[in-house]
Amino acid sequence: MQSQINKFRKEGFNSSDSQGYQYPWNLNEKFVFEVKGDDVNLAVDLISGAYENLYDTAIIVSGDEDFVPAIKKVQKLGKKVINAYFKSSSSAALKKTCDDFIYMNKILKDIKN
Repeated sequence: MQSQINKFRKEGFNSSDSQGYQYPWNLNEKFVFEVKGDDVNLAVDLISGAYENLYDTAIIVSGDEDFVPAIKKVQKLGKKVINAYFKSSSSAALKKTCDDFIYMNKILKDIKN
């Protein structure tokens, strides 16, 4: 079975084990990690943390505009939300909704230098 998984991974297919762990796959010489369901968990944590007053400002590292409704809800509760994003996964709607944003590619470039 492991040899078949390795074959699929070499061909660019993603695979997961019985616990749902997502293995990395190679796409154009870049390893990509894909995790399913974490966006729901993040939205729940964002909203429940706002109701429990666990934070003043949340930083979401994502380019997924599906978070916009959750962000609007916590902003109505007086929380600020900052979007940290990478160029390859940037959503204009997400950046527009958030109170501020951080361009991660620039930070990584500055760290390397």
